[in-house]
Amino acid sequence: MRVLQSGIYNNFLQDQASAKEKIDSLTSQISSGKKIQNAYEDSSVYIDTLRLDSEINSFQGIQNRTEKSKVITDSSDTAMNDMDVTLIDFKTKLIQAANGTMNEDNLRSSAQELKQMKEHLMTLANSSINGEYLFSGTAVNVKPIDELGHYHGNDKPLMTQISESATAPYSVDGKSLFMTFDENIKKSVSTNVHLQNQTTADTIKSDDTVYDLLGNHADGYFYLAGVKHDGEAFKSKIALPETDKMTDLLGKIEDAYGAGTVVASLSDDGTIMIDDLQSGNSKLDFQMTASNVDNNDLSAIASGDKIAFTTTTEAVDDRASFNKKGNILTGNVPLLADDGFAAKSTKLRDIAAQSLDGKQFSMDITTVNGTNKTIQLDLSAQSSFTVDGYSYHIFNADDTAPVNTDADTMTLGQLDNVIAMVMSETLPASDDKAGFDTAVKDAKNLVDVGINSNGEIQIEDKSGFNNAIAFSLYDQDTNDYSVSSGSLSFMGNSAVVVENPKIDFFKDLDTIIEAVEGSITGINASGVNPKNPGLQSALARIDTLSNHISKMHTKIGAMSNNLQAANERASTLELNVTALKSKVADVDVAEAVVQYQQVSLNYQAMMSTIAKVNSLTLLNYLK
Repeated sequence: MRVLQSGIYNNFLQDQASAKEKIDSLTSQISSGKKIQNAYEDSSVYIDTLRLDSEINSFQGIQNRTEKSKVITDSSDTAMNDMDVTLIDFKTKLIQAANGTMNEDNLRSSAQELKQMKEHLMTLANSSINGEYLFSGTAVNVKPIDELGHYHGNDKPLMTQISESATAPYSVDGKSLFMTFDENIKKSVSTNVHLQNQTTADTIKSDDTVYDLLGNHADGYFYLAGVKHDGEAFKSKIALPETDKMTDLLGKIEDAYGAGTVVASLSDDGTIMIDDLQSGNSKLDFQMTASNVDNNDLSAIASGDKIAFTTTTEAVDDRASFNKKGNILTGNVPLLADDGFAAKSTKLRDIAAQSLDGKQFSMDITTVNGTNKTIQLDLSAQSSFTVDGYSYHIFNADDTAPVNTDADTMTLGQLDNVIAMVMSETLPASDDKAGFDTAVKDAKNLVDVGINSNGEIQIEDKSGFNNAIAFSLYDQDTNDYSVSSGSLSFMGNSAVVVENPKIDFFKDLDTIIEAVEGSITGINASGVNPKNPGLQSALARIDTLSNHISKMHTKIGAMSNNLQAANERASTLELNVTALKSKVADVDVAEAVVQYQQVSLNYQAMMSTIAKVNSLTLLNYLK
């Protein structure tokens, strides 16, 4: 009997413990609303809950990031909307200035108003939020536009993550906004000399002859130096009999550039216009001199025997010294490669768009010590430069092969190093890489050479010696028209740029304002600025600038919409995942209460039974 009682008692105890555990579990579920409190209770539920929590956190993070990013896009949108409005006002004022009814005083007054609008645009360009600039790209702590209108940010837009596998931009970098290319614009350049018929003194016409242009009964020779739209420089000597017409000359010019690449035309004012037929290229250039004298060396022809088609207030050609302002020397030719300004890493051959192997350049300089020197630069398989009869090889700045630089791998940065060494008279102590590197390092303490914001070579004298530094750099064959291939040019008397796919926003505004202030109605070699295309071109240019800003404004609007869509998508997904998590982890309270009541009743019955079993004796059993 006692054995039977003991076995029954033990079974009841086990059932009691199980029921008690179930009651505790249901009590915890009802009070917390969760199926489990600890991982060991149900590993599958625990793992699913962790995964879903991670997804919820991810969607919440996306919402937080897109909300913060949208502050930038919305602020940028506001600033760019103000730019649009200001440019409309700018154009309205420009139309008034160009209609020919204003006198010089009125034009100068209008120019002052335009300058104020430009200053407002510069302020908008330097807009910031919480100390971070909107249009500096990722360089948010760098003020994008300085007082000269030069851009100092980078070309990388701010990015944010909008999903596990995707990022999206939420800013417009200033380079894309203010220093870029419009792929839909075709470059046009023009001469600025109004050619005259030498026999009638009228403006030259398309049917006029070479004799009418040059005024001599002899063949005419036209010395053309140009740059094709792909950046390839070339030279061509065009010979025409005196009876050929200007239309024949225009056809020869087109042939020199390549059939079907440009259109050459004679304007009503006697200037020649060259229009690129391919849009988006900014390298096209045109220079031409006419003469009755046939000589392969243009410099050997007397100035009285030449007619220049483009002139400036000062005679400028490839051999001219860089422009000087204080202790800074600057070239006037932008160095372009791949439709953008060249950088230190850009190969010289990419700027010239052709091989430079075998080319020889000369530098006529006045050093920081006041010494006049002529340096020869030889580009070959082992490029070198010669100073005072001593030659030094040009070595790579790093350890990349070949150590001795050949013509078509030499970079603009290596040319800068050579210029710094000769201008500072800090020459290599030995003709090896170690000597070269040391000389470059020492030279940079005295002379800084680089590319300015306009893509031109700039030399800064940091020595403090206050000597009149001077510098020119030119191909020794620049005036030799027996050589048809072109080369690099750093100074030049290039044609007037009438339309350009390259946008330099604030520089373009300055050119427009200059046309208003100087009453420059059209292209004129004897005007205030012979290279200013005038008010009519200014109207077309302000349209180009306005259209570009409008397109970028649309772009920032699309970014804002994309961020809003990503935010709403993340919010919806968060709700869906939260609902799924609820199904996985949350308990059905009503069902749990019913189960609790059932288990509780069973437990009470069990306890009653155990009490009865505990009271059993043999006497009670026999009864």
